[in-house]
Amino acid sequence: MNKSTPFAAAILSALALASVAHADPVDSGDSPEFGIYTPFDNAQVEVTWLGSNAGYTGVLSLVDVAVSSSSLQLFNNHSAAVNENVVASRLYNEGERIDFTYQIIRGGLDTFATFIQTDQQQFQIDASNPLEILVGVEDIRYPNGDRDHNDAMFLVTFSPTEVPAPGALALFGSGLAMVSRRRRA
Repeated sequence: MNKSTPFAAAILSALALASVAHADPVDSGDSPEFGIYTPFDNAQVEVTWLGSNAGYTGVLSLVDVAVSSSSLQLFNNHSAAVNENVVASRLYNEGERIDFTYQIIRGGLDTFATFIQTDQQQFQIDASNPLEILVGVEDIRYPNGDRDHNDAMFLVTFSPTEVPAPGALALFGSGLAMVSRRRRA
């Protein structure tokens, strides 16, 4: 089942061009700075499913290494709707790494993770816009597979979130206390 839209097709084309632009796309995953990094403090992270052209069935998960490597299953590539999105349950700080796993659950039976250096070549990351990062996944382990990185395609978006200053929280709390006192009187 192929679930994609013209937007996802454009993303696929961009990812294909990005992999052609590198003489050897495997090199893109071997650098120590490989990955997705939060561009500012108090960032809300949203992951949007763009589509899949895979025969194998896979599951994309967000891995939070800051919280005991907990993971949140996001999308199944054969049942997720294009433009379906999930917002991470916490805010991220500047420079914090955002990691994913992609597990093949029907077909090749394998798991890839952005935080494992030997798996990084399975992911094609376009961070030319640091607020909207495109990611494509190859679901057959290198050096095999077609290296098209279109077996799972998703977008990671960072949005700023206002966090109240500690003084504002204290003021809010004292206001609530005053309201409750007035009601009792």
